[in-house]
Amino acid sequence: HAPCDGPSRRATRRALVGRDAAPPTIELRDAATRDRIVVSDDAGAPRKWYACGPTVYDATHLGHARTYVTLDLVRRAAETFGGMTIDFAMGVTDIDDKIIARATELGLEPLELARREEANFFEDLETLGCAPPTLVLRVSEHVDDVVAFVGDIVEKGYGYTTDEGVWFDVAKLGDAYGAFAEGRGTSTAAAQAAALLDEDPMSAGEGKRDARDFALWKAAKPGEPSWPSPWGPGRPGWHIECSAMTRAAFGDYLDLHAGGVDLAFPHHENEIAQWRGSRDDAAGTWCPCWLHTGHLHIEGRKMSKSLKNFITVRELLGAGVDPESFRLFCGLHRYAATVSRAR
Repeated sequence: HAPCDGPSRRATRRALVGRDAAPPTIELRDAATRDRIVVSDDAGAPRKWYACGPTVYDATHLGHARTYVTLDLVRRAAETFGGMTIDFAMGVTDIDDKIIARATELGLEPLELARREEANFFEDLETLGCAPPTLVLRVSEHVDDVVAFVGDIVEKGYGYTTDEGVWFDVAKLGDAYGAFAEGRGTSTAAAQAAALLDEDPMSAGEGKRDARDFALWKAAKPGEPSWPSPWGPGRPGWHIECSAMTRAAFGDYLDLHAGGVDLAFPHHENEIAQWRGSRDDAAGTWCPCWLHTGHLHIEGRKMSKSLKNFITVRELLGAGVDPESFRLFCGLHRYAATVSRAR
């Protein structure tokens, strides 16, 4: 696979497409609008790309691997063939209910577990041939940025408080909410509310104005990590993490936002809502290109521990599978397609 550093990348492109040839056009389909977006550029400032990373509480599995190997292939193609310079940031969720629960089981501090599993995750990606991110953004290191972002949303009138924390007022966006809902079959308000609780149990609450409203800041519970805020001690909601960290790293706009298709709704939908609410701009565009990688199934079935088809990266490689063959497997399929792999 092609290198991601500048001089050697340019040399590789000259060898592949010719010294004097113009770089090919790289197009991706924006998952929000379904429009084709030209993302290649041989000059200008580095492009700002962001990918939602793992919640670091357990081993890296093949679903993770399919997503991040596929994104690595897209990134390398854009850099090597498209002549682009990309600042590629990845978020790491290291504050989460799953981390707290797993750490309690193991007798560890939550951040101790998170650091261990984060190191294992990036070691697995390196083994699979993935170039490291330009920036790694950890939630625990950006809590002040989260508090500032939530404050902007509340100030603009899109957030409200209850005894349980701070919530985003989805109804304030009207028809501007729901770009990714249709693809999941969640075009009705009731279906959106059900999907929210399915993917984000932290957003369950008794005092919410609308069942679709999601947590921006959760009030502290006994025995759990917490941080100070204008709304009392607590911790960030899930969706606000990426919004706050990307603004801290890149400013008010992104060129591309990526992640697995399971994140489209509600997570990416709610990131867009937060950006619009923080600016009181229901029609604005934060990111012109959303890239969603498809699911990886095992023998036609979704990976699940209950189905006993849950395979970690280390189990796969320990069984003698060559990392390069897994990269080829990912490269043979469209990045948005659902793919199936034999055990």
